[in-house]
Amino acid sequence: NALEYVHIHLDPSISYQVSCRRGVCGACLMTIDGKKRLACETEVKDGMKIDPFSDGGNNA
Repeated sequence: NALEYVHIHLDPSISYQVSCRRGVCGACLMTIDGKKRLACETEVKDGMKIDPFSDGGNNA
């Protein structure tokens, strides 16, 4: 899990919700290379741009 690795080895100040890890709950929704994607289903590759998902405050 890339987020877990970053939290443990690079930046312990980040926070994220860990839930199903199977693409079911949607808790890991992020913007990956400009597209809305589930982090748990996305292979991490060099050069990816990964940001928190935001829809202008309307995401629930």
